[in-house]
Amino acid sequence: MPAPPPTAARGRCPSARAGLRRRRAASVAAALVYALAATSCFSDPGPPSDTTLSSTSGDGTTAATSSETGTTCGSGGCETSATTTGEGEGCEPAPEDACLVPSEYPSIQEALDSPFCDVIWLAPLVYSENVVVNDDVTIAATCPGTATIDGGAQGSAITIEFGDVLLRNLVITNGLAESGGGVRSNSSDSVTLERVRVSGNTARFGGGVYHQYGVLVIDDSEITGNTATIAEEDINELGANTASGGGLYAYVGSVELRGGSSINSNTVTSGAPQLELRGGGLFAEGTMIVIHDDAEVDGNTVEIEGLEGSVGRGGGLALFKVPALNIESARVTNNEVLATGDDGLVLEGGGLWSLQSELSLQSAEVSGNRVEITDALLGTRVASGGGLLLGGGDVFMSRLTMTESSLTSNLAISPGDASGGGIAAVTGVADQELRIFLIASTLEGNRAEAEAFATGGGIFASATANASTVVIAARNSTLSGNRAEGVLVGLSSAEGGAVFLEAPGTDGSTTLQLSSVTIASNTSDSRGGGLRTSGSGVTATLRNTLLSGNLADDGPDCSGTVVSDDNNLIADDTGCTAAFDISDKLGVDPSLAPINNNGGATRTHALMAGSAAVDAGALTDCSDETGAPLATDQRGLPRESGGRCDIGAYERQ
Repeated sequence: MPAPPPTAARGRCPSARAGLRRRRAASVAAALVYALAATSCFSDPGPPSDTTLSSTSGDGTTAATSSETGTTCGSGGCETSATTTGEGEGCEPAPEDACLVPSEYPSIQEALDSPFCDVIWLAPLVYSENVVVNDDVTIAATCPGTATIDGGAQGSAITIEFGDVLLRNLVITNGLAESGGGVRSNSSDSVTLERVRVSGNTARFGGGVYHQYGVLVIDDSEITGNTATIAEEDINELGANTASGGGLYAYVGSVELRGGSSINSNTVTSGAPQLELRGGGLFAEGTMIVIHDDAEVDGNTVEIEGLEGSVGRGGGLALFKVPALNIESARVTNNEVLATGDDGLVLEGGGLWSLQSELSLQSAEVSGNRVEITDALLGTRVASGGGLLLGGGDVFMSRLTMTESSLTSNLAISPGDASGGGIAAVTGVADQELRIFLIASTLEGNRAEAEAFATGGGIFASATANASTVVIAARNSTLSGNRAEGVLVGLSSAEGGAVFLEAPGTDGSTTLQLSSVTIASNTSDSRGGGLRTSGSGVTATLRNTLLSGNLADDGPDCSGTVVSDDNNLIADDTGCTAAFDISDKLGVDPSLAPINNNGGATRTHALMAGSAAVDAGALTDCSDETGAPLATDQRGLPRESGGRCDIGAYERQ
């Protein structure tokens, strides 16, 4: 028979409304148990206490397993027991008007099909169901993680067709579908996951969750250990073959990740060749996305193993034509795009891959991400954008604004070519445009490492296509400890420890504008330890900028042509070609302290007492590339007002 409700665990006695619902219960026996429970209730039942549930069912409608014992109810009957407390963080009693499963309704689906159930409350069991939602509803359990919906590898565990839906305190697992293994949402309304864990699900699109059109809110929840994959038998030789969104796939609509939520340890992988695998944690197209409030995208993977001619993109996030991604007080960390085996491999965006999208990072951390190719001996072997890879846009212009954020310890590694350990900015289609703004931010400890060509340990920027444009403007920012490394001594080429700029496309242009920036302690094995420019379509303009302590065989601080916009300090200008101004300080040691936490949101190089950079800026106020005053330094501390500021990102107080 269906289990009686654990009255003590719910912290209340059966109500009059519950009495009406008892007449709709699945069996008379269940109603009798409710009645007996009511006779033993006090006016104040006191705090919840442990209660053991025991149920037997043979009608084939209930498929529930004790979350404590693992016993499953099905057509042959069952014996289950589970302990609930109704106490603890995130716990709450069932509301008076809730429909109770399985004590009043044998299954979640039967409760959903009832016209009386706006709130469905689950006992702490494992429910082997493939649930379909067609109306406004809340499906919840008393405490987080105590009720599990198991899809049994027979489709999506939960499919939402219509309605505003709240899922709370649930575990959603073992779904297997073409899209949305755990949750598939087609609703144009809102879906909220609150204290929900989506894990162990598989699909081609959205291993954990597939969401389109409506509003998706992920609050204090975890999407983890899900997989997006495409089987070899599903390969279409005439069409595009993709698998996307190991954790989450979003199409149009909006997604908000908040309340410490995490998309972690999800994977996109396949055993078939010539594929495009995207978004280990999240793939989104045309979707508004907000990731904030201590949320994270961490430890997700796109993995290509022995697959010739395949492309892997976005270990953490992959974005296409996203009108707005805002990451604030949140993290994109430890994500990977990996490939082993055959040739013809292209890997892009360990932390994030973006094409024709608008991105904003505020007080964000992008760290520990990587793209890496191993054991590929022939053909194309390109790894780009260990932290971020940004592609240009045409109708949808691409833009990144990074404010008070850190991009650290990201890697691009390849036996062929590697570029942009921190950021790779590339326009690969004619007439595309890409703009990047770095404001009060730090790029530190990023690395591009290759056996052939390694370019741009911190930033790689290339207007590859004809008539395309890349513009990077950095203000009050620091690039330190980045490296372009050639693995094979005498055979590899490594250029641009901090920044590498090129414009190989006909009529293409790559522009760098540095205002009050510090580039220090970066390394390149060949040219341009700090800054390397290559090609006639490149313009690098320096204003009130400091280059010092960088290392390279040729041009330690800079290599190639640069433009002075006055008041720069370059400790070693031997590789630079420029018409320097009388206000520039060349061949001078600025007496920088090692990079450290000197206040503010990001790490900086302090100017030591007596530094030649102190009070050596413009005669009247520091300004950015537009001429607008820079009233503060990278840390947010005041610049000299009405007089000479200090050169670089740090203002000595």
